Amino acid sequence: HKPLPEDWAMRGLVWAETAFPERQFKDANVLDENERAFETPSMLEERRQRCLWLGYQVAQLKRWITYDSETKRFRPAAQYVKAEPAVAASSVLEDVTEAL
Repeated sequence: HKPLPEDWAMRGLVWAETAFPERQFKDANVLDENERAFETPSMLEERRQRCLWLGYQVAQLKRWITYDSETKRFRPAAQYVKAEPAVAASSVLEDVTEAL
């Protein structure tokens, strides 16, 4: 996969050191700044898939959010549902059924 523009921006940050495969930036010396920032239509889908994958990884911790594989929906963890009922009613994360 070609790095997304935000990948280039995160490169070198301490918290992102293990976020990318070793060869992710193999073209670092070849591409100029404009080429790194160039957006293609396929990047939108790649970015969407990455966000869903990362959300799923966070949900596996069951600390902040959970993922129901039967309904294919993310939900706030139980302790946040009790503290903030309005959060549980939110439908912001419900549109992931086709992606996962």
